[in-house]
Amino acid sequence: MPRPLLPPVVNLGGLRPAFEASLDLWPRTAQLTPANGALAGQYGLAPSYFIRLYHAAMGLPPRRSHLTQQFDRAQRLLRLTRKLEGRIAAACGFETYPHFSLLFHCHVGLGPRAYRQRFHEEPG
Repeated sequence: MPRPLLPPVVNLGGLRPAFEASLDLWPRTAQLTPANGALAGQYGLAPSYFIRLYHAAMGLPPRRSHLTQQFDRAQRLLRLTRKLEGRIAAACGFETYPHFSLLFHCHVGLGPRAYRQRFHEEPG
């Protein structure tokens, strides 16, 4: 019989607010990524167990949640500002514009420049 993914005593609903709070840390502290185990350590969990709990509570694994948050912010900046795309990439935590552009296109379906051309909103 396969082992259950989560023990039955875990209250995922109780973890959701804590996990949502951890998402708020990511834009300001890029070094806190699931890959290095820093977030898991904050909860006193092994990284693989933290990822399973997080996914069960939030519906996405931590890295995908982080990327979704980064791209939501990038989309907002592209729509509402005239900042250069490279500066937006840096503001959203990406080290290089080409990497940001590639991932943005995969996530959104358009490159950053094409997204801005299609959805830019003039203030007013």
